[in-house]
Amino acid sequence: MLHGGSMRGPRECGCVEKARCRKRLRDSGLAYLAARCTFDSFKTAKPWQQGVKKIALDYLRDARRLSFFIAGQTGCGKTHLCTAICNEIIERGGSLRYFQWVRDGTRLKQSLCEDGDYEKEIRQLIGTRYLYIDDLFKQELTAADIRLAYEILNGRYIAGRPTIISSERSLDCITAARDGEGEAIAGRIFESCGHGKYCVELGGKEKNLRFGA
Repeated sequence: MLHGGSMRGPRECGCVEKARCRKRLRDSGLAYLAARCTFDSFKTAKPWQQGVKKIALDYLRDARRLSFFIAGQTGCGKTHLCTAICNEIIERGGSLRYFQWVRDGTRLKQSLCEDGDYEKEIRQLIGTRYLYIDDLFKQELTAADIRLAYEILNGRYIAGRPTIISSERSLDCITAARDGEGEAIAGRIFESCGHGKYCVELGGKEKNLRFGA
């Protein structure tokens, strides 16, 4: 079909883009979570739930350049909201990788000890357009955890690539980890989230919102 003297190919039907979206979702490793963790299914019966959902939705306007960090106890909805954000990013055509800290971090640290493909995978984690790190520092921290987190987050910070992060540890807790060894990591998270604009910490029985460091 001719338009203004130029030739364009046939317009793709919606099902083609949907198929591509499903493939991006499978490739990300989030397909199972994504099926049930959406913005629509996130409960907002309490004011703090409404507040944190609004921040997550606001973040999507800046997701091309900034990161997102949410901290809180198990069951407060961290993974749900992060997955909902990732769903939207993938729907919009973004390529994303899911990194489950305990599972994937353990495997990656073992590959370092076994002289495996550690450096290659670090480059891939830094290079992917979007990265979702779920449950950062969930287990007892070691020097290898600090090194791994810093390599990934500092590399992505320098490259200007957004990272979505959930953790049970606040930025203050990360800063104090291993007698202050986590300070540089917390600093990178804070800066990459727009100097705290998209750092959310849920604390107390009523899950009061706290922003920044």
